[in-house]
Amino acid sequence: MLNLGIKNTGAFRLGNKIRVGQRLKNGTRISDFLLLGPIGLIIYLLFFSFNFLFDFSMRNSHAAPLVGASILSMSVSTPSVDLDFTPTGSAAQFIESGANLTIQTDNRTGVTTYVASIDENTDLKHTDATIAQKLSSISSTAAATAFSDNNWGYRVTTPAPPGSDFLPIPKASAPDTIFSTPNATGSPYVVGISFGAKVAANLISGTYKKDIVFTAVTNFVPKTATFLPGPNFNFLVKKINPAYNTENFKRASSQPANLSSVKVVSTADSDYPIYVWYESADKTVYWWSEADIAYANEDAHEMFSNLSDGHGHFNSVDVSGIDMSKTKNASYMFHSGNYLYKNIILGDFNSENVEDMSYMFASNSSSGSPTSEIDFSKFKTSKVRFMRHMFEGNFSQVLNLASFDTSSVEDMSEMFAKTKNLTTVNLSSFNTSNVKDMKNMFRYAS
Repeated sequence: MLNLGIKNTGAFRLGNKIRVGQRLKNGTRISDFLLLGPIGLIIYLLFFSFNFLFDFSMRNSHAAPLVGASILSMSVSTPSVDLDFTPTGSAAQFIESGANLTIQTDNRTGVTTYVASIDENTDLKHTDATIAQKLSSISSTAAATAFSDNNWGYRVTTPAPPGSDFLPIPKASAPDTIFSTPNATGSPYVVGISFGAKVAANLISGTYKKDIVFTAVTNFVPKTATFLPGPNFNFLVKKINPAYNTENFKRASSQPANLSSVKVVSTADSDYPIYVWYESADKTVYWWSEADIAYANEDAHEMFSNLSDGHGHFNSVDVSGIDMSKTKNASYMFHSGNYLYKNIILGDFNSENVEDMSYMFASNSSSGSPTSEIDFSKFKTSKVRFMRHMFEGNFSQVLNLASFDTSSVEDMSEMFAKTKNLTTVNLSSFNTSNVKDMKNMFRYAS
């Protein structure tokens, strides 16, 4: 809480206020914190003083298992910010002072810190209710030189650059964010905040107060799960249907009714399991998880390779809902073996960290109807080094690769070899400046 005061004589003292070892309902412990004091101040005619109140909140992303933070702490370099003012002449004067907040958390998605008035009124009012004079918050961002008389505001001085403009004092219902980090802070992080006021010479002496609240909230921690490495996942998916007549793979909208028939295909460190099971009615292998994010493994090579296990064409592989952002090896990921994948649905396929896409959409099939065009518009390939045989034997008629960034690719050998149905290929964005091997790039292509 920031308590602003204007006082005409004497000393102002702030008593100690301490809360330690608070525990949340979920059992998480907040680190010790306190409101420092006491402090004594000798003032002149007008005196501004700010005292600090802290509010802590640790968001539990789900009931169990517990993930996220065990520590959240915030302290202040001084318990009050004091603005002393002695009128000289008839001109208004600008005064400013500040303090540093020190914030620390081990929450893996970081912390956000807010500032706001303790209520909806942002005026600095005299403690004598019979005095109508007040200092009003500025109404918009302004430099110190643009303040009107008897206006006040705040600004973040660290990490913001010195000399940044002042902001209006936010209401309790609409706090301002003064610090946010997406990761654990590790070492304590310092945020400087300063308050400024332009005071008219005729302001009635006394104490003008307003409480300001700083709130630190740990950021939401999503529930995550990670698929098994590609070959391990592939083995379990193939064996889940002993008839080997699976035609589709996709995400289910809800968990299976009978968990006894499912296979767990997630890593041991996942917050929640990922299940797969087979539905004979539509010849589909479904996957589902309670996790908010289901990541493909860093090693996802062969993950969906030859899902029919050599027993016929596969109708649809839909990987919507699988987050590929951690995957580095996607080689052979959709290799269809001796048969075809008629339709590959990539959804919001995030391949930003993939380095190897060798044989990714290749096929050994010798016959079959042209397959559906694949939507590559969400593909990110800036880190890919290997695209050798990427589309070898693919039965698509159209490959629109305009979204591809190939600036890091070193090997494009036989990339489009044996694409006998290919009639249109868009390579307008291709950058081959780092390619070392392009041999047989279109060997036996149509």
